Amino acid sequence: MGLRTKVLMASLLGVAFWGCAAFARPPHPSQSVRIVVPESPAPPEQFAAQELVKYLTAMGNPKPTIVRSPESGDIYLNTVPQNVPQAEKKTIESGLQGQDADSFMLRSSGGRLIIHGNSPRAVLYGAYHYLETLGARWYFPGPENEVIPQATVKLDGYSVRQVPSFRKRGIVPFSITPGIDDLIDFAAKTKLNTIGLHVHPTLPVTSAAGLESVIRFVKPRGLTLQIEAHLFGESFCPDDKQTLERERKKFADYLAQLPADMDEFFLWPAD
Repeated sequence: MGLRTKVLMASLLGVAFWGCAAFARPPHPSQSVRIVVPESPAPPEQFAAQELVKYLTAMGNPKPTIVRSPESGDIYLNTVPQNVPQAEKKTIESGLQGQDADSFMLRSSGGRLIIHGNSPRAVLYGAYHYLETLGARWYFPGPENEVIPQATVKLDGYSVRQVPSFRKRGIVPFSITPGIDDLIDFAAKTKLNTIGLHVHPTLPVTSAAGLESVIRFVKPRGLTLQIEAHLFGESFCPDDKQTLERERKKFADYLAQLPADMDEFFLWPAD
């Protein structure tokens, strides 16, 4: 066989190989993967497992099952397999030490995938990042704007570490904004961490303003919930004791109405 013939055959084999890689996928596993959560998972860790079940199934895989540590599985959320070498376990658990609470890593180990975060919320971010590596995309709020391809579960080849550049990342909608639930869902998927509800003191801080509905969507995702309110009048002068006392009482009365789920409260002067 001449050199030219060998080169031609090698080229054809290469085209065939890359063609198969581009257009054919290995068959889905016959058994579902097992997602392992901590023994007492925080709401965002449990929610991360549920989101993995939802989207991996939508991608055409057998529906995954969720189990709790110390049971064994395939994808581990903020917990490490028992038989991982001690040195590797130490590397995983210390790999994000001193970093922002929203930092996370994806690491393959012995045919398993470990999603480790500095907080339960970071684990949710890691789960969404993993789905993105399989082709999932969230281009705009609402399920109609999601792109979920057919893709096989992948566990090997991961060594990812992400640390946010900004500590606070969020949006400031009104609690009565149409589609607020889709906005909150989109915020978590794009690794935002704060929902700052823009309210006015003339609006009630009750279900009439949609606050209870907002809390129901924020809590499982572990997002920080804020009230950002225009509260004071036009005068802040400490020499005006009467006005200052009136504004102080207005603030105390307003604060007493806020639900316990509220994490932070911002005061803005009137525009």
